[in-house]
Amino acid sequence: MAAMGKRGPKKGTPQAGADHLGTAMAAWGGDLPDWVRALAAAAQSRTANAVAYEIRYDPMVVHRVLRRTYDGSYDRVEAAVRAKVIQAVDCPVLGRIDDRRCQRIRTDPKPPTSSHLAIQAWRACKTCLYGIAHQQGGRDRAVP
Repeated sequence: MAAMGKRGPKKGTPQAGADHLGTAMAAWGGDLPDWVRALAAAAQSRTANAVAYEIRYDPMVVHRVLRRTYDGSYDRVEAAVRAKVIQAVDCPVLGRIDDRRCQRIRTDPKPPTSSHLAIQAWRACKTCLYGIAHQQGGRDRAVP
């Protein structure tokens, strides 16, 4: 059951009856692209509105893409989903951030001096499982 506030579910709480992945699979069939599947999964785990805000599109665009009825450019929506949903990282300090920002923080050899939050994020990278996996895999390179 969704967490209830004064007037309905708490903001950002997924709705019980929303089956975004099922909607996408029914609409796209065997042609379901990986990015639409990722969009549907993100909308399923959070809310379609939260995902729309994250990719900087109107929530109706998310619903229409999942239903395959969007009249706009699917390429642009795909680029936004790939940049903000697929390559996003859940940082223990900063929350959901872009993979490139995460990489910049974890590859910086010196601790930041700009803010207390930046220092916390830099320190957290030393024990973050995502950062450790990337460092052990040898995939980290300095990002300009």
